[in-house]
Amino acid sequence: MEEIKMELIDIDKISPNPSQPRQYFDRESIEELANSIKQFGLINPIRVRPIGNGNYQIITGERRWRALKLLKWKKIPAIVEEVDEKTQSAKSLIENIHREDLEAFEKGKHIHDLFKLYGIEMSAKELAGILNSIRHYYQEHRTRPLNRTEKEIERICKEVIGKPLRTIITWLEAYSASPEIKREEIKKPKEERLPDDIIARLSTIDDEELQKRVYEKLVELKLPSEEASKFITKIKKAPEEVREEMLTPGLKIIIEEEEVKPVKVELTPEEAEELRKKIEEIEEEAKEILSKPEVKERGKWLRNWENHVRIGNYLENIFCPICGAGWENFGWICHNINIKEAVELSKKKLEELKGGENEGR
Repeated sequence: MEEIKMELIDIDKISPNPSQPRQYFDRESIEELANSIKQFGLINPIRVRPIGNGNYQIITGERRWRALKLLKWKKIPAIVEEVDEKTQSAKSLIENIHREDLEAFEKGKHIHDLFKLYGIEMSAKELAGILNSIRHYYQEHRTRPLNRTEKEIERICKEVIGKPLRTIITWLEAYSASPEIKREEIKKPKEERLPDDIIARLSTIDDEELQKRVYEKLVELKLPSEEASKFITKIKKAPEEVREEMLTPGLKIIIEEEEVKPVKVELTPEEAEELRKKIEEIEEEAKEILSKPEVKERGKWLRNWENHVRIGNYLENIFCPICGAGWENFGWICHNINIKEAVELSKKKLEELKGGENEGR
């Protein structure tokens, strides 16, 4: 059981944790905190641990400590905890992971460091990949049990971090982004920064130089999150010459819709009942039409022609295993036509059918 006590400590006897998980302290936000403390007082004391010779090291509350130094406080109230360095590091990391004012990539670093504290030595990108596998394990068919490492990673996420897997994955992926991108982002006002999920998506581009160029283009275009994600996908799939054109500064990019999205429509009970009846009427009419002999016959021939065309696409590398004769030697003996002729005839029939339908319109 660790001992906890409150003391009034000389501010100069307190020093930051050298392995502080928070990497960036915004001067403006520290000044705002100092003004708040000046007006309302220090609501939450910082937490420290003794390190010998009457000195202390911060466990949590470095922003408050910095603000109090700005206010030139001589002594500050602090909760003193007798904890070892590993426990201190874990507490500091966990507190920062749950802070609202940190960037996703900062939280990703804390999570990565936390996993290392628990003996999981792998890159943030590798961890994100394993967490994706664990996530899909629960969402899809379980083709295999989780191994020992996966179970430990899952346990740390649930019992120590306490955040959804998807959120942890996003933070780890964001931390995996190019250091240059992270430096650029932290300089900007919060409202001008790219969304967390887009920084995470950028990290899936292995080439850091390409990452930076795509980042610069996204900053230029100011795309909504969904379109930015699609842009990254297109860049990854595009041939080099197309990619270069897409990344040309000053060139406007239009992201085409790749899928139809459902739209929520609010209906009154009466409207919903009327719509249900209309759907039933249409379904009955469709059944009646499809049950007609002439429609069934037409459908049978249509499927036949379509399948002949498919066969032609699949048989390019099929030949006689004895003499090597090509696939066109297959045929229908009933009318003495080979499969190649049957494919061409089917294509012609489909074109005629399509032409007839267009004329009907």
